[in-house]
Amino acid sequence: MDRRIIPLIFAATSLALLTGCIGSPGGAAVSQPPLEVQKSVVESQSSAVPPSEINWINSYEEGLKVAQEKNKPILLYFWAVWCSFCAKMDKEVLSDGEIIKLMTESFVPVLLDVDNEDNFKYFNDYKVVGTPTFVILNPKGELLRGTVGYKTKEEFMTFLRGG
Repeated sequence: MDRRIIPLIFAATSLALLTGCIGSPGGAAVSQPPLEVQKSVVESQSSAVPPSEINWINSYEEGLKVAQEKNKPILLYFWAVWCSFCAKMDKEVLSDGEIIKLMTESFVPVLLDVDNEDNFKYFNDYKVVGTPTFVILNPKGELLRGTVGYKTKEEFMTFLRGG
């Protein structure tokens, strides 16, 4: 293989991962729909933000402070308004009463927009390679586990419970 093509393959793979191509059940990579389709999916949602029944904190630092005060783990949700799998996750999973109860009772939920430059510094720390990405930290901010891509209610429940 021509050695000049290796950087191109790496760049294409990285771009695919960073643009949200991850999201099928089981975490398999799938191609992203055209931008027009993504826009229509986002516009068709009742809201372009995750469910309001969850009291999201929009700052990593504030989430860490609250987690230490309450001695609870942190659930980071890396998302984007343009992410069709985030919208699907919000509508089908994060709006479920059982999920909401577990998240609000057991975690400090922190919502981090991947398009906000203030959140870029966390991408490497928590291996954010696509959206949606969920990361669970202990109250000290140490990584416990993470998952990338769309999850069904059952898969997400298992993730939250540590399975």
